[in-house]
Amino acid sequence: MAVYLCYAAGVGLLIAWDGLPEPFQLAAVIAALIGGAVFRNRVLHAGAWSMIDASGGLASALSYLFVAFLLGHWPFR
Repeated sequence: MAVYLCYAAGVGLLIAWDGLPEPFQLAAVIAALIGGAVFRNRVLHAGAWSMIDASGGLASALSYLFVAFLLGHWPFR
């Protein structure tokens, strides 16, 4: 579970960092989300809409907001 939460936080960081050109960033985020879903289903054996989903979404949102705030990116422009 901790690996999944770190992975979700990394996805939030990737979205907030904005270091890649837009098409590559979108492709990286989509690949990361698909990889996270596969990991969640295959390794964690979590069902649809479980607490793992909620905690992973919260980890992504919090890391996104923290990094976006530090870098002055959207929504903090």
